[in-house]
Amino acid sequence: PVMHVFAPQVDKTQQTSSNVESFNWHNIFSAIVSASFLSCNKFLCLIGIYFFNMAGEAIGGSKEPCKVESSSEEEASSTEESSESDIDYSTSSQSNLLPKYLRGIVFPYHGEFYQTRCFHPNLIAQLMSEGFLPIALPGVLLPKLHQQRCAIRIPENLHVSKSTRKKANRFHISVNEDFMGVVKGCHAQHGGQCWLYKPLVEAFLCMNKQDVDVRIFDKRGHPTPGSCTVRLYSIEVWNTKTGALAGGELGYTVGHIYTSLTGFSKEDSAGSVQLAALGRMLCRNGFKLWDLGMDMDYKQHLGGSNIPRNDYVKEVREVRESLSHIVLPVEQGRVCARTVIDKVQTPNGESAKSPNSQNNNASAKHGNDNKGPTTRKKAKISEPRKKNTTS
Repeated sequence: PVMHVFAPQVDKTQQTSSNVESFNWHNIFSAIVSASFLSCNKFLCLIGIYFFNMAGEAIGGSKEPCKVESSSEEEASSTEESSESDIDYSTSSQSNLLPKYLRGIVFPYHGEFYQTRCFHPNLIAQLMSEGFLPIALPGVLLPKLHQQRCAIRIPENLHVSKSTRKKANRFHISVNEDFMGVVKGCHAQHGGQCWLYKPLVEAFLCMNKQDVDVRIFDKRGHPTPGSCTVRLYSIEVWNTKTGALAGGELGYTVGHIYTSLTGFSKEDSAGSVQLAALGRMLCRNGFKLWDLGMDMDYKQHLGGSNIPRNDYVKEVREVRESLSHIVLPVEQGRVCARTVIDKVQTPNGESAKSPNSQNNNASAKHGNDNKGPTTRKKAKISEPRKKNTTS
């Protein structure tokens, strides 16, 4: 089972008889690398890495997909002596930003991207726990370490417009109810630009079904007694009248940080309602930082601001172990999005009315503007009804 999940996906129609045997060996040693993450056997890991790269070269890859040259031997030696906490993530070279225990498995690519042919859930979770955001190309995993991360400090900086609150009556929200439905929705909306390729979807599905516990390594690349839990979620938005899936997103959590990966919207306002309800849900369950990835206008209107790479990675490492218990409510089923937005509840059980949101014209649909029809405004429970309505 480990090899089945960990094995890179290769187009068998293009595979010749000369590389079939190499590909099988590639799978076997990929499994050894994966097993080393679980057993923390450094010798086993080194053997797996060596043959993994050799097998990759035999099927058309290279031992090091991208070679990064150091400016001098002194720079390399000083890097060995410096701790990870001393690294300046804003100026250091790509190779220096990569944790030592991942070198040889993950390689620098270009800009903010790294690359590897390994798609095992444990490796992906390990990258997430180090601050990388994993995306993909066909056959290649591309972990990204942003120089600037757009994120929202919640609950204080989360903005929900009055128009979004009104439109929320038309939708229900759920967690982990239809993972593949969200994946298909992303494929349909983003088409050829969607980076959810089959091996990455398979890894995400495994992580969605089972939380992944990963080891924490010290600055020298040695395993420590500590560990953290990485959880991958699907968030769904449903049309209340028809029951159809109207939008959703994939995301994951490390400590008190929730990271949005990608999403879609099939109906007007479904995207903005989904983000508003998700933001309130994160607040209610004790999350403090909502990571939205690269900067975009609608994220700024939602309350996001750019966080330097140094600060983001530092926070990830500070909270990944001590706050691994924070989770989203998977068991609650479908809940009215308006109810989720209006009710703010702290983790200790205290309830409070949602604060008044600032008016803004931003639409929170994933990458598009939404202007849906307004809906009939219901009377608030805390206020006297202005006219008779049917319950």
